[in-house]
Amino acid sequence: MLLRPAHWHLNALAAVDCTVEDTIIRHSHALILGSVRHVMSGEPGPALIYHNGAYGSP
Repeated sequence: MLLRPAHWHLNALAAVDCTVEDTIIRHSHALILGSVRHVMSGEPGPALIYHNGAYGSP
């Protein structure tokens, strides 16, 4: 049986659980570097994209 952390959405196409290794802050942005602990694949479906300031599906 696969146990999923509570914060993973059951209908997600995929989820990646990471451990934060380092955070680099530059001006108004932060780059978070991590090690992957677990990857989960859900049922296939249309991808969610962000383009021209809006979310949608291809």
